[in-house]
Amino acid sequence: MKQIFDEIKTVPGVLGVFALHAKKGVLQSAVPTVFKADKLLEVSRQLLKIYSVTRMNLGAMQDIHLHFDGSVLVLRQISDLMFLVVICDPQVNIHMLGMSLSLAADEMASNLSAAEPVKPQQAEPAPKTLEELRGSGPLAAPLQKIEAALAQLMGPVAEMILDEAFEEWSQSGKMSFESLPKLVRILSRELGDPQKVKDFLKIIAPYGQAG
Repeated sequence: MKQIFDEIKTVPGVLGVFALHAKKGVLQSAVPTVFKADKLLEVSRQLLKIYSVTRMNLGAMQDIHLHFDGSVLVLRQISDLMFLVVICDPQVNIHMLGMSLSLAADEMASNLSAAEPVKPQQAEPAPKTLEELRGSGPLAAPLQKIEAALAQLMGPVAEMILDEAFEEWSQSGKMSFESLPKLVRILSRELGDPQKVKDFLKIIAPYGQAG
């Protein structure tokens, strides 16, 4: 910011400059000592009021110039809430000041953009549980059928077999309709008995087909 202020102050007739935030007030200044902090704050409030009313009546504008007996105040908007305010001698070269403010505005806008915090990426949703997948969604029907087939073939231990297979399936990649054959292969391995595997695949067809 100091470099930007120094560049603006090289324009003949510029007495001082400060950065003004519409909500936070004066952020940084390089003005003569005669301009005390409370005075700058009061001036800033008045400038923002004038800017708001002027923009409401006249629309978008580049600068606002306020002429007083011994000085001129130039207000340049940098972003929605950020402004540069330049205190000038009445004889200041307005054209040169305008060019200097344009360069400063571009640099400040670039700095503000670079300083914006990066939005954290949304965390991947936690994998659903077997109970959730079995309750609703595209996997509900096949999982219910698989569970019923296991219960028919394995009795009371069916739930334990399915839980263990589901755990392995969930860790092997995305749980989806397309990856169901992987779950079926895991369950077939757990069943062990070739005849039970054959019966199991027949009951749950077509969910056990390769995919």
